[in-house]
Amino acid sequence: MSKNEAGSQSPATEIPAWVRDNLVLRLLDDNGLKLEIMYDQKYLNGLHTKPLILIRGKG
Repeated sequence: MSKNEAGSQSPATEIPAWVRDNLVLRLLDDNGLKLEIMYDQKYLNGLHTKPLILIRGKG
């Protein structure tokens, strides 16, 4: 996949379905955690095809 093709994809299609699953989000929330989607420089430059998915504490 070229840089242009990677850049033209919708970010929503590049994020796995489990990230948006209500059960996963509820489980994380019950344990004081949250998901963050990070679009790092490599992703923005087309070197990675998927953004980073981080699990962090809510603190």
